[in-house]
Amino acid sequence: PGGRGPAGAAGRTGAQRTGRASDRAASLAARLPERAAAGPLSSSRCGRVRRCDADRSHVHAARAALELTGMPTVVVDAGTALTVDAVRPRRDSDAEHLHGEFLGGAIAPGPRLLAEALARGGARLPKVEGRPGVPALGKDTPSALEAGIAVGLEGAALHLARRVADEAGLDQPATVLTGGAASFLRAALRTTAPGPWFEDPDLVLRGLAASAREHQDGGL
Repeated sequence: PGGRGPAGAAGRTGAQRTGRASDRAASLAARLPERAAAGPLSSSRCGRVRRCDADRSHVHAARAALELTGMPTVVVDAGTALTVDAVRPRRDSDAEHLHGEFLGGAIAPGPRLLAEALARGGARLPKVEGRPGVPALGKDTPSALEAGIAVGLEGAALHLARRVADEAGLDQPATVLTGGAASFLRAALRTTAPGPWFEDPDLVLRGLAASAREHQDGGL
């Protein structure tokens, strides 16, 4: 328990591999042509998603999430960064497929960035590996740092998910969790989700694959 010993090391290694895969997916998304990146998503605020300065990996995750849920959705991607985005369906009268509106979202540091920032910017603070599920009441400096990273990230994700949904006008949206650091947020988000709950570790890759197929077929 608590992520120590061989089992904990294996868990951290698995999360690190998943996080690296998510980073590679984001890199691939950035190289996809812009029209393919937008896919069936539009922005109600400023037309093309690119002009809203939305990172393309966010758009791919939102696209895949909408295809998964078919309803207004808050997408929480916990990786190097924590991103919380809102998307809702839009079906044109003559369209065969579900389209969607990417409504925007928020970006915050993920657990690794939080740990690195504390180690670099704090006075003699040690570098710690963030661990999910730790108590908020740290008994020494390392455990207090772990608490700040894990419990602070959880609190940020919960508050952002609520605020993003409220400001986007989404009533009881679905929640979709993805990313290499999903284990930090799974329990808290699942128990507080206002609507249906989903988790997909390959969300960005699914959206990327769908956009690439449409671009290759000339359907955009």
